Parts: sequence; structure tokens; C-alpha cells
Amino acid sequence: MATDKNTIKQWFRNKLKPTQAQFWAWLDSYWHKDEEIPVTKIKGLNNLLGNAVTVESLTALAKRVQTLENAPRKGVQHFSPISLQANELKEWELPENAMLFALEVQGTASLQVGTSESEIGNLGEIESTNRGILQLGLVAVDSIYLQADTNVEITPIIYMK
Repeated sequence: MATDKNTIKQWFRNKLKPTQAQFWAWLDSYWHKDEEIPVTKIKGLNNLLGNAVTVESLTALAKRVQTLENAPRKGVQHFSPISLQANELKEWELPENAMLFALEVQGTASLQVGTSESEIGNLGEIESTNRGILQLGLVAVDSIYLQADTNVEITPIIYMK
């Protein structure tokens, strides 16, 4: 329970000795640095904040940001990497409204890219010693076929229309 400041001052005047009860009352009248101050005890906080920030508005904002992060972006962008095993022929389907721009090869490999199983290499080939990029321009296909002589990771770089 808080004790009025002027009352406490009277207990600590010159040549007076406060009692234990007075000393404790003084300590109990203030917030200690280790104590949490309840939000409800902060006078005028609701008026200061007004309706600016509520849990509901923050939740709605977080959902909006997540929606924007998951929305397809336009322009050139890296897509999810494709793991390719040695000598495996793999078909990769492009996302809807995407055109293939380039392929980034992570690792040492000889990579061939084609528009079908029988035309492997017709879109291009690359010899990568560590990291290489096979630039294709803007290829408008639904899928491509990939084949490499070693295990390799390939990151498609696509253009979203």
C-alpha cells in the first residue's frame, strides 16, 4: 500500500528515527527495479496508445505479411533447388506463368538440359567445376529434362510473368 510522500518525508526529518513499520511502509510505497509494473497501473497509457496497437491488429498484420511472402513474385528469381543423382535423367516442371531463364549448378558436373528425354542437350550444356550458371535466355516450356554425370544440385532461375 502506498504511503503519501509528504507523510514519508516527515518520518525522515533531522534528528528523527523512523520506526521499522515506517521504513517498511516507505519501501512498500515504491516499485523496486526487480518488480514488474502492471500495465493497468500506468496512468494514461490507454489514452496514449489509443487504438493504435491491439493484439488483433498485430495478428492481422502478421497474416498479411505471411500472405505477401507466400504470393508469387514477378520478375527473375531463384526457385527451389533440384537434387540430381549421377546419370539420372530427371524431368522438372516449371511453375505456372514461369519461363526458364538460367540454371545454377552447385558442384562439379557436366550438365545437359533438354526439352524431352530424346532431345537431352538441345537447350544447352555446361561443364561446372564448382559453381556454374547456364544462361538460357527466356525459354517458354512447361518442363525440362536434366542429366548430369555426378551428383549435383541445380537451382533454376526463372522469370515469373
